[in-house]
Amino acid sequence: MLDACNAHPTLGLAVTPALEHHVPLPLMRRTKVVGYGELMRYTSLVKGMINDGRLVHQGQQNLAEQMNRAVAVTQQNSLVISSKRSPGPVELARLTIFAAALASRPKQGGKPMLVVVNR
Repeated sequence: MLDACNAHPTLGLAVTPALEHHVPLPLMRRTKVVGYGELMRYTSLVKGMINDGRLVHQGQQNLAEQMNRAVAVTQQNSLVISSKRSPGPVELARLTIFAAALASRPKQGGKPMLVVVNR
């Protein structure tokens, strides 16, 4: 994993909170922790992207099955994929939401610079 991330310096790494402490130190700056809160925030956005045809996949069987079986429920006024109500595993559907949401966010240009001049 470390070699692949070093080969692509713009590549980011999304991990769950339980795996955060296993991330190697050189990758900590490029790591984004994603969990249930991000799932609640981005599910409706990604669903809209899929419905509008802005997000498609290459026809992988496992992903198609999990996307079709994923059941969306409303939790705290947000749409979220429920693993308890879905009739099988939906991990790939959840990962699709995380990946699409993180990839569609605008990139920040750089850190602001502060210059202090003493006269």
